[in-house]
Amino acid sequence: MPQPDSATSARRRFMLNSLPPPVQGSSAPLSASERTGLMASARALKQSVLGGAPRPSLRGTNLGLVTESEGSGEAALFQAAALELGARVVCIRPSVAHIASPDAVRDTARVLGRLYAALECQGLPPAVVAQIRQHAGVPVFDSLAGNDHPSAALAMELGDEAEGGLNRRCVLQAALLGALAAA
Repeated sequence: MPQPDSATSARRRFMLNSLPPPVQGSSAPLSASERTGLMASARALKQSVLGGAPRPSLRGTNLGLVTESEGSGEAALFQAAALELGARVVCIRPSVAHIASPDAVRDTARVLGRLYAALECQGLPPAVVAQIRQHAGVPVFDSLAGNDHPSAALAMELGDEAEGGLNRRCVLQAALLGALAAA
C-alpha cells in the first residue's frame, strides 16, 4: 500500500491532532466535551468546503466498511464522506468474511485491523461490533453513518444545508479525523 510522503504525513498529523476523540458507539450518548469538539471540527470542515479551502487529507488511508448492503444510503453516505477526504473505502460483507463464531470474529477483527486504519460496521449486532472493537486495534464505529447514531442529530445543528447532505458528511468526517488522530 502506498505511503504518503513525509511532508503530507506531517501536515496530516498537525491537522488531525486538533480534532476531537472518536465517536464510536451507536447508542452511547456523547459527552459534553466530545459533542463540543465534534461540532467545532464539523463547523470548520463545513467552512473549508464553502470557502474552497483544502480539507485535511486522508490520502493513502484505507477504511473498511463492514456491511451486507453495500448500496444502502448509510453505506453511500460513509463512502462519500471518506472519499471526499481522500480515503479509500473497501466494503466487506460479514457473510463472506464468515463472522459467525467468537473465534472467527476475533481472528477476522485482527486481520481487518492490520488492513484498515478504521472500520465502520453497519447492520451488525452490537455484541459482534464490541468484539470487533476489542480485537481490531483500530477505531471501530457502530453505524456512524446511521440515522440512529448520535452524530446524525448533530448535523442538523450545523445550520442550513448548502448542498444535499453536506452537514452530515462534515460530521462524519470530523468523527473519522478525530478517531484517526487519537489512534
